[in-house]
Parts: sequence; structure tokens; C-alpha cells
Amino acid sequence: MPSDFSGYIFGDGSRGRGLLYVPAGLDDANVVFSDDFDTDTLFAWVDSEDLDSGTMERNALASDWWTKFDLRIDQELPGWRAEDKVNAYLVIENLGNLLNDDWGVMYEGAFPRYQAAVDASIDDQGRYVFNEFNDPPGQTRVSDASRWSPRMGIRYEF
Repeated sequence: MPSDFSGYIFGDGSRGRGLLYVPAGLDDANVVFSDDFDTDTLFAWVDSEDLDSGTMERNALASDWWTKFDLRIDQELPGWRAEDKVNAYLVIENLGNLLNDDWGVMYEGAFPRYQAAVDASIDDQGRYVFNEFNDPPGQTRVSDASRWSPRMGIRYEF
């Protein structure tokens, strides 16, 4: 989940390709901060994400690992005729989430899997002009993958 510049900073018409340049500090020669740019919030976010100065590597910020476990109970029973079989089953997908709301929950960066951290441009000297900090929201809960769901049924083979 890379953080990048919002918009099309490099003029190539592609979003998500301009990896974020993380300034070394307020006096970084590669960055000009606009008058109303919130540098305190930017550097607090940089510290919270443990980012190094310089251009971020692609996928430097990854989503958390996600683990879920499912339960399937399957019972074969005799049918009405000797060669017939009845199969009854119960499946609970994401059983952990049924037992505890904090288990089996998936978090990931919002679509399209990158977050625009800074609205910026490039000046005529090739420096980044940081206009606005967008305060990336981080990961959000993926509701469909994080829900438990039961399924039961009967299959008759003849």
C-alpha cells in the first residue's frame, strides 16, 4: 500500500506512480512547504509509520496479516435404497469472528490500494512544493471478508 502524491504530479496521466518523497525535516532542500501546510501533522504521521526520509519504496506500508478459520461438519447417512447416500453438512465460514468480534477481521488500504498523502507540485527548480497534507486514513475494515456466515444443506446421491 504505497503512499503517494495526489493527482498527476509527474504529468504522465498515471495516479499512484509518484511515490511519496518524505522530507528529512523542515529545512530539506528538496521540499518547499506552502504557508498553510501542516508540517506538524505530516511529521507526526511520518513518525507513526516509522518512515525514513527520501523517496518511499513501493509497498513500504503493508496491510496487516489476516487469518480466519472455517468449520465444516459433514455426515454421511444411508439413503432409502442400499446404494443411495445422504450427506448432511454444516459450514461456518470465519468461525473465529462468530466467537469473538475482534477475530477474523480483515483490514486493508482503501481501493485502489494506495493513499495520497500529500497534494504537491514541482517548481521550476525541480523541488517538491507541498501544498496540503491529506492525512492518509490507513487501513479500513473489509466488511464482507470479516463477517462470519453459516451454510447448511443436504445432498442426496442415488
